[in-house]
Amino acid sequence: IFVLAVQKNTHYMMIFDAFVIMTCLASLILCTRSVVKGIWLQREFVSFFLYYYKKEVSFSDQMEFVNGWYILIMVSDVLTIVGSTLKMEIQAKSLTSYDVCSILLGISTMLVWLGVIRYLGFFQKYNLLILTLRAALPNVMRFCCCAAMIYLGYCFCGWIVLGPYHVK
Repeated sequence: IFVLAVQKNTHYMMIFDAFVIMTCLASLILCTRSVVKGIWLQREFVSFFLYYYKKEVSFSDQMEFVNGWYILIMVSDVLTIVGSTLKMEIQAKSLTSYDVCSILLGISTMLVWLGVIRYLGFFQKYNLLILTLRAALPNVMRFCCCAAMIYLGYCFCGWIVLGPYHVK
């Protein structure tokens, strides 16, 4: 009875993974379409501006037509599709490498949660937080780089000092 329950659970997981793949595929197609239309509109704008005003459009102005959030979603969707496909192969006993699957699904999950930040900007209270983070990001990144150097020094010291005493 337990074996039948596990097999039934595996079938439900395969159906759920297929649903996730189909949803991500639809999202990928829609985001790709939006990015392609944005690039097309960007080229039209650049040629219009050059033809009528005889001026070059700056790179930052050209990038206004490409939505970076859509690119983040596209990368996340590709990673989710590949990771879910690998997960289905692992569940079907065709593949035994969990490492690549877990890395792809982990990075995909992280990117999805980063994408949630976009929606927080629609609320007035959270928008203040996002604007503060955007203004403070360069200083925070500098601090993180300095803290990472201290952390790496600590790790390498521990690795050199304690490494020879480890069994592996």
